[in-house]
Amino acid sequence: MKRVLVLLALCASIAVPGAAFGQMGPGMRTPPSPEQRALMDKAHADAKAAAYLALTPAHRERVAAVAAAVAAGTTDRRAAAKLIDDMLAPNEQKAVTDAAVKSWRAMRAAMGAPAPAEAARGIPSAGRYLLMVSMTHDQMRSLMPRARSTSAP
Repeated sequence: MKRVLVLLALCASIAVPGAAFGQMGPGMRTPPSPEQRALMDKAHADAKAAAYLALTPAHRERVAAVAAAVAAGTTDRRAAAKLIDDMLAPNEQKAVTDAAVKSWRAMRAAMGAPAPAEAARGIPSAGRYLLMVSMTHDQMRSLMPRARSTSAP
């Protein structure tokens, strides 16, 4: 009887973490459907247009040049975002941030998630947002820091 209990405890200690590992967590959602992806792409394009329309022509050119340098890997993205933030007038920053909030709400709606009343919490600075909408998804992904492996060779 004692051996059966030990065997059951051993099986449970293996099965329970395995079952928990198989559960979908908060960050593990299903990929968007083609319709959702189309809505998200449209929201992204609309946000880019709105953000760039909020800038003066000289600032549009400068932001595009900075974004191109970041995409090419010649400029650090954090330094570039700060450079853009410092360059923009307060009314430009507010208009870009408003475009970011509108885009954020549209993306959440496309995914079927309700948008909370307060959206400003996760909204990036105007400079960072302009960099985000100025680059493709693959360009942005290539700039993200890579996770380091914990296993030693």
